[in-house]
Amino acid sequence: ISESAFYLRYEDGKYFAHLDPTINSVLAQIRSTIDERKIRQKLKAVAANIASDNNNFHIEKDVKYPQDIPDNQEKPTLAIIALDAGHITIKDMFTTKGDAVPRIRQNLVLLLVPKTVETDDLQPDQSFLFTVTKKSDEAKERLESIARQVLAIKSLEENPQTYGISPDKLRVADFVEKKNERNLALTTIVNEMYTGFYYSGTSGFTRRELRPASGESGASLLNQIETILIEAGEYIKPGGERYGSAILQSLAKDFFFKISDKETCKKLLNSFYNQRSWPILPNKGALEKILREGVESGVWVAYKMPADISEVVPNELYSQKKPLPYSVSLLEGDYSIMTVEGARKRGWMESDRVSDEKVKASIRETLQSSGGAVTYEALQTAVKTQYANVQETQIADNLREMMQGYNCAAYTGTVHQPTRPQTLVDGFSSYSHVFEPEEIIITKAEQAQRGWSSAPRRTFSLEGNSGAKKIVPILRKIGSLYTRSGAKCTIDSLDISDMKLPGGARLRISVENATSDDIKRLDEFFQAFCDVAKVTDETEAEIRINNPDDSCAFLKELKK
Repeated sequence: ISESAFYLRYEDGKYFAHLDPTINSVLAQIRSTIDERKIRQKLKAVAANIASDNNNFHIEKDVKYPQDIPDNQEKPTLAIIALDAGHITIKDMFTTKGDAVPRIRQNLVLLLVPKTVETDDLQPDQSFLFTVTKKSDEAKERLESIARQVLAIKSLEENPQTYGISPDKLRVADFVEKKNERNLALTTIVNEMYTGFYYSGTSGFTRRELRPASGESGASLLNQIETILIEAGEYIKPGGERYGSAILQSLAKDFFFKISDKETCKKLLNSFYNQRSWPILPNKGALEKILREGVESGVWVAYKMPADISEVVPNELYSQKKPLPYSVSLLEGDYSIMTVEGARKRGWMESDRVSDEKVKASIRETLQSSGGAVTYEALQTAVKTQYANVQETQIADNLREMMQGYNCAAYTGTVHQPTRPQTLVDGFSSYSHVFEPEEIIITKAEQAQRGWSSAPRRTFSLEGNSGAKKIVPILRKIGSLYTRSGAKCTIDSLDISDMKLPGGARLRISVENATSDDIKRLDEFFQAFCDVAKVTDETEAEIRINNPDDSCAFLKELKK
């Protein structure tokens, strides 16, 4: 009686009639004046508190149409359908973004649909079926009724005297309790409306019923959704734990390498975003973790190809034996992954690396079959044809070693030119030589055939750390040896590296084809060099004198 009587007063255990307005009669009057717009606004405000963004879900509220759901997120979007959306087509919400425009990131859409909204559900073996509308009509009526009550109480609190009610009556415990109970009832019934959860997966669009839940930021609701997706095998569980070999092997077999034995990391990310048959990725960081763990576990390798599209060997390759540096992000660069078997088949693994001996043998064979002279570009192509996994740097390094031993030389000109070029790069001068594609590589035998080589010559040389300890002290007096003691040998090459300066810096000098006159002019330079730079255990030196004169004073000092 106390809740519904409009003209009864209660005193001393008895009810009696009275024409003055009561709170119940005033609230009834106010409820009849509240329009639907205010009711929709109130319900929208309450529904907005169902769930909030977290690390694994973006929450999109008050959704009525496909275009209300963003298509640019990097984590799953839970679209909370508005209570007054009326009717939605499930397929359109997943596959379009309005006006029949295809949605790109279809695999990131999840729907939370209230009982007030009618849906077209696509079943695996049926056409679209229209759901029964009776329950949605009943749900709307319940919502509107409680929302009207809450709004009426609020309106009375704001202007009690307008309705002939003393403000003191609104402070009594019964009224306060009733107000709180109605607000809680509205929150509860709104939460109870949202039980229809939709996701897309391998079996198509699926509906699951949720338990009505409320809590801070809707955490319990989101936990339910995560559990449903994980149990259905449609969601990659986030977290700090390792995924383990079973999950990695399943991803590799069923998704990553289903079509090919290699795939770019960026394309994998887009597949997680776009392909509804793929599991849902909680965020971009989860894929980075999966890719890294797969390399560490030996399930696949990660690599990056050179910018030159003609190259067939990666310039970066990471495997179980060569882990990824923490500074490398596979999703930020042009990285790809490949099955271990695919990398082994291509000869990319360290155990499959072509030995330097085989590379040198291939260079010799190419030079011999080409008549003793060939362009560097043609030489490189021939070696790569024989060994597809050899790298350009390995070819160049081995060729330089052969040139340093005078087995061959490089020059600028034509392959069959009869005249000797002005400069032949070999020996010490080839130490840091950078090859050009049109440069000619020629064997020592072919040089002799063309008359470019003189009769076999003797060579004196010293090298290494022991050579440095022998040579440097003599440099201090080299000017005197050439000026007064009859030294006359031409120094064909002299290289001294890793001389230590007082401040810790390193110094290197290099001299080529230095005649006796050149050496005399460098007397003060060599003295200053010896004064400021010291030989250490890291110092290396190499000196070469061709056709040495045994009577040369400088040579005699070196031979002591």
